[in-house]
Amino acid sequence: MAPLLHSVRDEQFEARAADTLSNRWVKAAVEAARGRDHGFQRSPFAAEAARLERERGAASRAGFLRQALRGVIAESRPQIASLPVPDEVKANFRTEFERIEKETSTATDEHYDLERHGMRCDFRIAGFGRIPMRFGHIEVGGVPRRHLIRGGVAQALSLGSLLASVGGHAPFYVSHFTHTISPLAFLLLASPERVVEGLRTVGECLKLNPHIRGLLATSWWYDPQLTQVAPHLAYLRETSVAHGALLVRAGRTDGAVKMALANSPQRQRLYDEGRYFPESYALVWSRQSLLKLAASTPSPATR
Repeated sequence: MAPLLHSVRDEQFEARAADTLSNRWVKAAVEAARGRDHGFQRSPFAAEAARLERERGAASRAGFLRQALRGVIAESRPQIASLPVPDEVKANFRTEFERIEKETSTATDEHYDLERHGMRCDFRIAGFGRIPMRFGHIEVGGVPRRHLIRGGVAQALSLGSLLASVGGHAPFYVSHFTHTISPLAFLLLASPERVVEGLRTVGECLKLNPHIRGLLATSWWYDPQLTQVAPHLAYLRETSVAHGALLVRAGRTDGAVKMALANSPQRQRLYDEGRYFPESYALVWSRQSLLKLAASTPSPATR
């Protein structure tokens, strides 16, 4: 693709050129947003944002991203009504679109940087690459095959059996923590009941998307060690397993260690003393288990 703007110093000309030529980059942004995050980072759209920053500075990059984001929202908003998701998730999309659109007029240039994971998430919500739930997002991906070998023979057999029962390791919904809620707010708002409510909503999404085979969620939150080191978080794993999830070891990563120790002097102290080594665990639900949960759990609107 050709550069969005040419090397012309007339600011009024550049503004008119941006208005005229940005449609190609709106389409490029939508295409990038509908893939996974690693693909977005390698996309021509991301490369153009980087070029503008390199050649013209951070303000030019931010202006480009603001304009593109407004364009993606304008293109996507009429499509919300026809999305194959339940009405409560359509409402989530509308709320997120309003937030993202408002921020294009209020947020600083530093906010509009694709190095920020939250910025990429906003583009991917606007382009329907991420589905906003109440406390997180889901996107379409798969269960990594490496999980079959991370927990020994028993894990390989149990996970292999689940994947065989649904027809393979992909496509699965993949769950992520939302970037718009702080850890403290999450602790204050989350509960076992809301975990079940979230799973019910995923089940409702599955009803409308028969090709999706289940749900995967991976985090240090699901580490069985939390029963001892962070008992107030153990319900996240325990409630999920009680409602159909298979718990599998995903392994130790630098990211899991960093996130597990952040904001917790107690866990940091246990780690420093060699008494706690954070690990990631995955929860895997089959399609059948979540459909059963959705059928047996009324939505908040009908209670």
